[in-house]
Amino acid sequence: MTAADVQRVAQKYFTKENRAVAIWTRKGGTAPEDPALAALPDQAKPMVKQMLSADQDSTDTDTAPADASRGSTRWAARCRRR
Repeated sequence: MTAADVQRVAQKYFTKENRAVAIWTRKGGTAPEDPALAALPDQAKPMVKQMLSADQDSTDTDTAPADASRGSTRWAARCRRR
């Protein structure tokens, strides 16, 4: 089998007409919980989520996901120490 064979078969079968596209979305409110938040006591979770959302609102949109991830880990560690 050569590279030319693979290209020939790919061009024959991988066409727009043979393509299937699926889009998977979650229902609202069913996103998996952040593992750092899952480790917190139930009483602390709403407080931490509120603080993270306020913190994320005040950050630059380019860095928000990374900051939010670090922030949730930081808050989880603080709450576990108490």
